[in-house]
Amino acid sequence: MPQKDSPFRLAIVAPLPVQYNSPFFRRLAEQDGISPTVLYGTLAHTYESFDEGFGISYSWDIPLLDGYRYKVIPTIKTTDQDRGLALIAPRLLFELKRSRYDAALIYGWGDWYSRSALVACFVNKLPFFLTGDATPIYPDPPLRGAVRHLLLSILLNRAAGCLYVGTLQRIYFERLGVDDSRLFFHPWTVDNDRFFAAATFDTEKKNKLRAEFGLPADIPLVVFCGKFISRKRPLDILKALATLQREGVRCGAVFIGTGELKPLLESMAIREQLKDVYFLGFVNQSALPDALAACDVLVLPSEKDPRATVVAEAMATGLPVVISHRVGLWGFGDIVIEGETGFVYRCGSIDQLSEELRVLLVNSELRIRMGKAALERLKNWGLNERVEGVKEAIESLRRHRRIASH
Repeated sequence: MPQKDSPFRLAIVAPLPVQYNSPFFRRLAEQDGISPTVLYGTLAHTYESFDEGFGISYSWDIPLLDGYRYKVIPTIKTTDQDRGLALIAPRLLFELKRSRYDAALIYGWGDWYSRSALVACFVNKLPFFLTGDATPIYPDPPLRGAVRHLLLSILLNRAAGCLYVGTLQRIYFERLGVDDSRLFFHPWTVDNDRFFAAATFDTEKKNKLRAEFGLPADIPLVVFCGKFISRKRPLDILKALATLQREGVRCGAVFIGTGELKPLLESMAIREQLKDVYFLGFVNQSALPDALAACDVLVLPSEKDPRATVVAEAMATGLPVVISHRVGLWGFGDIVIEGETGFVYRCGSIDQLSEELRVLLVNSELRIRMGKAALERLKNWGLNERVEGVKEAIESLRRHRRIASH
């Protein structure tokens, strides 16, 4: 353990660079007293890589590796994915040593790269912090659930600290026996400033944005943004849209992204004779804030989305949100506040989704008020809070080490 005034050498274990982590890594690297090094298993998506969910090859068009120190730790097989046995990394046994680092921050336990890091920490007796996106809203079958509960209880209670990304994850950690003194707030967030800059509640400015994307002026538009895959249930939006349009509600839908369900979405829009349905395709990070700000309400109908970052992105551009109860961003203290920043409906209930959307689409004053509240909520849910959680976890570890040494 370093002396009090020496920089704390933190290894951050992440399978690959993602656009949500890089701004945080840069901000953390700017802090006095912390010397972070990010250990990647692959640099996929910093170059053109194939994504199975989108079904296309792409690379993010914002810097992912600038402003912080990183290393690439070889895995047993070169891969562009963040899952699979190819991510097993025996070399982490040699990297994660107490002579090099004072602790490790590991992003999850569900992938083989993170599991490799956990093994390395146990073997080398290196303290580690854990975070991720697990929540208690996806129950396992009884036997599997009991085994998982036992194993995770042991793992989490061996951690020096657990950094929770939202309300439901805190509950998850508490249920697994993690004491309050080892829980630290570490919100999963985006580079808010980049999205704040695009927010507009002015109709003329919004219509100018719409013109850039080929969208119509002066009509309420709901937006879905993400991979067109089954678990995200994008077809539910068209079903709700069909209900609303049959009732005479003037509205449309925008789909940002692509994936295996795109042909079904297109054919359904034609079959149901839906008006004002637009497919923008894959929109990269630099253009995404404007694309979201051009719309009015974000909808995420997913049946499993523990920490859907697009919700924070939309809220940071001033959009109210409608999410299913299987999207883990609700609960006291989280960002989706019922009736204030958005609505939560029962996943799969088209009637309830239609009703929540009707309330927002026919009342522009309510939309704007909730959109402003959503943006305001994100001002206290950003990089600074995320960094502070890590600093508090480090200080807690240092304090316990000082007590143990006396």
